[in-house]
Amino acid sequence: MPSSSFQTAYTNIDASDKVYKTIGEVEQELDIPQHILRFWEEKFSVLKPVKRYGNRRYYTLHDILVIKKLKHLLYVHKYTIKGVQNYIQKIKTYKKDFLEDQSYDVFSPLSSQHKEEITAILKELENIKKICKIS
Repeated sequence: MPSSSFQTAYTNIDASDKVYKTIGEVEQELDIPQHILRFWEEKFSVLKPVKRYGNRRYYTLHDILVIKKLKHLLYVHKYTIKGVQNYIQKIKTYKKDFLEDQSYDVFSPLSSQHKEEITAILKELENIKKICKIS
């Protein structure tokens, strides 16, 4: 399966990282505002940080990897919230691990060969359109 930029990004983790991180630390590390993290907790069943002492959130390394994948799906692959929810549901149906599944790669940008083929088809369609106007 082709390597994705997400796969590279999410495996590059320092082993010396703390076991638990606060929502503020995760915000700084991943550049995702706290209100977005809280929103994602409500919307995505795969994100469940530990809550202690007055509902303070503590994120594990697994949670951080989940957040990175969610961010990748939403911001790089341009999934909608509903699209990611459907993706998560599909993974659960097939009993796959959310972090290990790379099936979203089928939605990655087109290869240059495909772009060239599409451009050629569009040009051919424009020529057909011109011919039809002349007739």
